[in-house]
Amino acid sequence: MFPHRRPSEAAKLAISQAAMSLDVESSAEMVEKASEAIAKLTRHEFAKLVASGSCAALAALSAVENKVMLPDQGGWRGFKAYAQLLGKEVCEVETELGVIRLEVLEEALEREKPEALIITSFAGYIAEQNLRGIHRICQEYGVLLIEDASSAIGDKKLAKGENADVIICSTGDPKIANLTAGGFISTNDEEFLRRAAKVIKACRLSGVLAAGLVEELKIAPSVVERLTGFASLLKARLPNVVHTERRGVCVGVLHPEPKEVARRARSCGLITDLGKSLITTCPNYDRFLEHGFCVELKKLDVLSMSRDDVLLLAEKLGEVLT
Repeated sequence: MFPHRRPSEAAKLAISQAAMSLDVESSAEMVEKASEAIAKLTRHEFAKLVASGSCAALAALSAVENKVMLPDQGGWRGFKAYAQLLGKEVCEVETELGVIRLEVLEEALEREKPEALIITSFAGYIAEQNLRGIHRICQEYGVLLIEDASSAIGDKKLAKGENADVIICSTGDPKIANLTAGGFISTNDEEFLRRAAKVIKACRLSGVLAAGLVEELKIAPSVVERLTGFASLLKARLPNVVHTERRGVCVGVLHPEPKEVARRARSCGLITDLGKSLITTCPNYDRFLEHGFCVELKKLDVLSMSRDDVLLLAEKLGEVLT
């Protein structure tokens, strides 16, 4: 078994101390401090805390008035569900197993004329999107780019305000900033936040969890750096890996019998110490739509793991695949 991703000891201590001293004034101070930490990390002027990543997505989509564009795979199925719940027209851009090609995006924007495009930082958690190029094209067509940075908050390149008009993020389990609950939305567009205000107000995050979020954001850069490094190690040692040239925080592999792989992996002990499987089978919209599987490194407490642990994981996966 491998260690499951849990809130850091610093986050748990901060939450405990905040709960012991909780009152209206201290709660507001904790929320403000967390909001400032988010804005500093995303390089956006404004940041709002919400109860979950789902709330952040719902808030962002509630501020969009017209058509919403999504990737045809490698996003999050909740985007489409919430857009439809809000009565928005939805269209898709064709991708290469979740990765958006700029020339294809340009053609899709010209054809569909959406108001907003919503994507994840890492397509399917397995492949870095060209956020700078995507944002440039969106600006040319007057399209709002919403980046779900749940998989990338703290990254050196992704989840940065200069490459996204709006950033949303989950801090649930298991995420980069891991509180088991919570989320946020950040932007430079105050009017956008005004349009999303009703949902944000209905989905407030407690000051107690906000105290923990400050601590989780401090270690987020180390978590995402360790994850992408470990993913590269696995990619070099497994067959039929997709998007080998791109960074990711999970690893996608093409395979004709993914359910059998998942069964054998569990029987070989490729689970977390909470009993969670390290394998997600595909086709799966949230990962990619070919037969295969994803190795869910994001479920692991990578800060407590070594390179040797990852090599052991690769060895066990190799045994499963033979």
